[in-house]
Amino acid sequence: MDKDRPAMSAVSTDTTIATGQSRPATHIDPARHSRSISDALLVFDGSKADERVASVADGVATVFETHLEAVLTNEIVFPTSGFGELLTPPYEISRLDEAAADRAAKKLTERLERTGHPFDLRRLDALGFELENSVSSLSRCVDLVIAARAEGTVEQRPNFTEAVLFGSGTPMLVCPPSIEWFDPAAPAVIGWKNRPECSRAIAGALPFLQRARDVFLVTVSEYGADEQFHREPAADMARHLARHGIRVEIRHLPKWDHPADALLNETKATGAGLLVTGAYGHSRFSEWLLGGVTRELLKRTDVAALLCH
Repeated sequence: MDKDRPAMSAVSTDTTIATGQSRPATHIDPARHSRSISDALLVFDGSKADERVASVADGVATVFETHLEAVLTNEIVFPTSGFGELLTPPYEISRLDEAAADRAAKKLTERLERTGHPFDLRRLDALGFELENSVSSLSRCVDLVIAARAEGTVEQRPNFTEAVLFGSGTPMLVCPPSIEWFDPAAPAVIGWKNRPECSRAIAGALPFLQRARDVFLVTVSEYGADEQFHREPAADMARHLARHGIRVEIRHLPKWDHPADALLNETKATGAGLLVTGAYGHSRFSEWLLGGVTRELLKRTDVAALLCH
């Protein structure tokens, strides 16, 4: 080994690389809107999806005066042969990745500065599982996580977005490719299920629901036409939301072959700009995987989805 080259470490690096200043604050009437989003973690990866994350975060911060905690994830990947041998020296891989990440960080800094909102941008250089653990840890210290929907890796092991969603317990606003801007006052559809995950998602969505022009609390029957299992809990949740100043319209839908289709149809019919629901999943070899309905919603929705596990 070349003695002049630093040793490669598997320990992730976490460096704050930029800080922005706030534009003049806008007035929010505390008597009407009791909930806010003080800080949000923006998850960037240097891809074209970063722009839509920044755009959605700009819309959120404009309304809530949110401090943006941005993190640029730089995954270090070691190419190997079929026999597990490294094809490129680790130092060379790290150096090449670092140059690309530096360029991405500079671009993101300029993008976040244009928003005028206060922000911190840090970069994490690490192996995949280290990134998941680090970003999950950061997510537990903010009100909201804003991330892009994963593309092209849906059928692989739990992707990065899913890993953070299950590992943090913090509400996550997931941005699909079709979204260019997020309006916190847009109508909202709540996919209601009497489960803890859904209750936590609603609690995390309260700042948005308090500002939404219309809110629809939607249940999809899982037992046929008889919906007594859904009606009473839905009414209880409607009363809870009313105490937060949120008027909702309850909609009980009959059984659909695919519940995700029912919720997506309601989202389109109501002109909603936000879908709120729990992130349901199951464990396999200590890895959390999204359930079928949740995965379909994330895969096919054209509006922002706020989920919580």
